[in-house]
Formats: sequence, structure tokens, C-alpha cells
Amino acid sequence: MENTLDVDKLLKCAGDSGVYQITTFALIGVVVFFSVESFAINFIAGKMDHWCQVPGLQSYSSEEQLNVGIPLEDIGGGQQRHSRCHQYSHDFEQYTRHEIMHWNRTLEAANLTKDDWTQCNNWTYDQSVFISSAVSEWNLVCDWSWLVDLISTVFMAGRLVACLACGLISDRFGRKPTVLGCHGIKTVGLVMSLYAPNYSIFVLSRFLIAFGATGSTLAVFVILSEVSGEKRRHVFGIGWTLFMTVGIVIFPGVSYLVRDFYKLQVIYTWPQFIPFIYILLLDESPRWLASRGRNKDAIKVLQRIALINHRQLPDTSEVDYLKQGQSEKRETSMCKILLEMVSTPTLRTRSFIVWLNWFTSALMYYALMLNTGYLPGDIFLNSFLLTVIEIPANFLTMYFLGRIGRCLTLGLSMIFGAISSVLMIPLMFFSGSGTETGITVLAIIGKGFITIAYSAIYVVTAEMYPTHIRNIGMGVSSSFGRLSGMGASFVGGYLSELWRPLPCVIFGVLGFLSGCLAFLLPETRNVKLPETIVDAENLGKKKKSPLTVAVDDIKAVSTVNGIHNSQSSDNERNFGF
Repeated sequence: MENTLDVDKLLKCAGDSGVYQITTFALIGVVVFFSVESFAINFIAGKMDHWCQVPGLQSYSSEEQLNVGIPLEDIGGGQQRHSRCHQYSHDFEQYTRHEIMHWNRTLEAANLTKDDWTQCNNWTYDQSVFISSAVSEWNLVCDWSWLVDLISTVFMAGRLVACLACGLISDRFGRKPTVLGCHGIKTVGLVMSLYAPNYSIFVLSRFLIAFGATGSTLAVFVILSEVSGEKRRHVFGIGWTLFMTVGIVIFPGVSYLVRDFYKLQVIYTWPQFIPFIYILLLDESPRWLASRGRNKDAIKVLQRIALINHRQLPDTSEVDYLKQGQSEKRETSMCKILLEMVSTPTLRTRSFIVWLNWFTSALMYYALMLNTGYLPGDIFLNSFLLTVIEIPANFLTMYFLGRIGRCLTLGLSMIFGAISSVLMIPLMFFSGSGTETGITVLAIIGKGFITIAYSAIYVVTAEMYPTHIRNIGMGVSSSFGRLSGMGASFVGGYLSELWRPLPCVIFGVLGFLSGCLAFLLPETRNVKLPETIVDAENLGKKKKSPLTVAVDDIKAVSTVNGIHNSQSSDNERNFGF
């Protein structure tokens, strides 16, 4: 039987929350600081008011064009607005400038019906909010307006594919190569987006950006989790998101000053080349190296950790720093890893609860983030408030994860987020500035609670799965969040147009259900990361007699061995008791 490194013991000797971890934390912070790509869609594809570009009226002011060439249409509640997709079918070029300037709209409109309307071929865009966006660049309005929401859906599809693919790649080839490769894909996508000649290329670039950003983010999160001790793991695991939050908080202000589609992309595209320097300085995870049987490489990383932390690493040949068991060298397929994640009743139940919480938290988080334009008030101010609330929310997450534990933090924040959504419903049946302000305030409060839940679920997931499937466990679990994220722009936008309170009803039901089920997850505060399926199975269980533990372990191992019985004999495990 092969001896593998006891990384937990060696990491404590090398220092699990010292200068090395803080440096790694800072390097990863630089990588994620520029990760504003999902939030940026609110501005680079911001909705712009528009009306038909009427032939013969282009030389007149916007007010005159609307008054003369654009009909009024009912929008409900006894209100009317100028049509965004129709114009009068008059030949306005036959009129003199004097006639246009003294146009009697009331008299002319009285003699016209909808039969005198015609659909637009070209549009004029109101540039009071945005000078240009993807909407005006490719005329994504009227019958083509759904293509704006499709941009976010394809982006989330990229995240979904990355969660599944990059987790497997990271667990097989390493955390650092995954970060480097995925950030390269993200950078290529950003450059493609910047110079996209048409809508199709732009959408494809958004898929690549999402794929690369998600893959690199998941991998750096796992690296940070695997080099940190259990007492400070939640601080590092949540604290790095503050770098991303600061970048997102700054972005509305930048967008306010630079309202141009191309220039805004330039600002956050070219700095993406900077993190390549820092990524090269990152070390591979010693846990992953040990799990793959690369003990010498793992020791080198641990020695570097000890050196930077001004500690002394002991002789790794001593039995105290070795443990029995075979390293995870097998090349496991995605299907078998998925089976391993649900191999026992306990792991199966926990996985389903985690997946539901990912689905719900991402749906609520992105429905608010990607549909800021639907909230009452100024889009730039609302965007700033919806992002700045994440700073205190993340600090509270770090405090509560360490103080009351992972499960209570996740469950309570989910439930309070659901309550905030439900409280918005009665306000939507009344009109007035007071109720609109109340809706915005409750949306901001709800975003704060969902940010806590969304941050907490990262930590809960990383601490629940064993080392050899941790990254892919993160990937599979977060893929449920990306799945709901694909529909978030439609749920927060389109469904609210069908019936305004409908998204809040969905958020309330799912949030309350997910929050209650989160209380059933094992508490992993101050608990070392599980190395095997047996360790993961025993998380949160009360201490039992040695005989009972042995019986439970045999059952768990037997189930796992059943999954891998098709593998070659040199990959089979042998357990001794």
C-alpha cells in the first residue's frame, strides 16, 4: 500500500494563514478585479429609447420628428407614448419646411388610422443615457429586441459549459494550468468582442468570455481553499470576491463617464493582459499534487510556503506526516465522477441541496444584476447601489461564516432574501414615487442577502467534496447556478412584463425552500477538508464507536468501489481496518 502525504499536518507546520496565503490572496485578487464582464452587459448592451428614422425628417430635432412622423400608441392604464416600431406612411419629403414646423398633429392624427402606419426600417436612438450600445450598433429593437436578452443567455451558457468542462480539466491536469488556459480564452473573447463586425461574432465572443472567466475563477478559488487552514479558509475564500466587487462598484461610474459601446469595452479589455504576469507566479495546489501521487512536487510547494511564512518544514519521511492510502491517479470520466458525487445516500442528499441552493442564489443574483434597467430610477445610480451593497454583504459573510457557521449563514440569508422579494409584491400594485423608491430599496436589501448566500455557497461546496473531485464538484454544483443564470435575464425582465410581481413570487418560493433545506447540510466550520469519499460522508456526523465507524466506512467504500469496478486492477483501492 502506497503512502501519501498528510497535507493538513504539513500545511500547519508550513503555516496555513501566513504571508504566503495573503500573497496568494492578493495575486488572485488582481486576476478577479477586472472580472466585470457579466455586469458590463447592462451598459454595453444598455437599452436605448428609439423611434423610426422617418425619411424627410432627419434634419429636424427629435421633438419635431416625434411630433410629425411618429404615431401614439396605448401602453395601458390610459397612458400613451410615441411608437417605437411604427411611423406614419406619409411621404414627408413633399412638405415644405414651413409646413413641417407648423404641423398640426391633432388635426392630422384625427384623419389617420393604424392602416396609415408602417413598420420601421431604420431607427433613431435617444442618446441621453447611452451614446451607443449593442442595441444601436445592430438595431436590436422591436421584433429583434429579444436578441438583447439572448446575449446574457449565451453568456450564461458559456459559464455552464465551463463549470462542467473546466472542473474536470482542473482535477485532471491541475489548478494552475486551468487558470492560465481559461484566462487566455477569456482574453481572446474580449478582443473578439471589441472588434466584432456583427452580432453573431459578438455573441460568440461573449460565450468565450464567460467560459474563460468562469473556469479561471473556479480554479483560483479552489487553489486558495486548498492552501488555507480551516480557521481562516472562509476569510480567504470570501475575501477574494471583494476585489471583484470593488471592480464592479467602480464600473457604473466609469460607464457614466464613458457611455460609448466601443470605448467602454476598450477600458476593461486591455487590462486583462496584466493578470498573465501574476498567474505565472501562482503555485500549484499541494493538495492536488499529493492526490495525484506527485509527493515530491507537493513537498516543494510546501517548502516554499514554509520559507515565505518563515516556518520550518519537518522531515516528510517521518510516519507522522504520511498516511496510508492510494493517491488518486485514475483518469475518471465525467459520468463516473458524477456517480461518485451521489454514491451514497448522504452525499446524494447533500449534493441535491447544494445544487438547489446554487440554482436559486444564481437566479436571484443575476436576475437583479442583469435587469438593473427595469428598476425605477437612474440606471447608473441603481447599478452602483446594487453593487456597493456587496461590500458590506461580503464582510458580513466572512463574519457569520466564522461566527455562526456555514449552514445558518446560507439558510438564513436565503430566507431573508426571499422575504425581501415577497415584500415588493404589494408595492407593485400601487403607483407613485414612494412605492417605486420602496421597490428599489427592497431590491437592494434583497441583493445584499443574496450576495451573502451566493458567497456562502462557494465555501460550503468547496468544503463538502473530497480533494480528488473538489474542483469538478464545484463545477457541477455551480453549473446549476449557470443553468438558472441562463434564464435570469428573461425571468427578471420578460416575466415582469407579463405580470410585474411574477419574478418576486418565483424568488420567494425558491428562496424559502432552498434556505430551509440548507439547514440539513453538515457544518464544516473549523473542520479539515475531506480527502476521500469516506471523509466527505462522515462530515457532520457525531462520533461513534470504532466498530460503527468501521462498518459505515466499509459500506461507503463498497459503494464507491462499485462505481470504479470497471477500471483496471492497478487503479482499484484496497482498504485495511
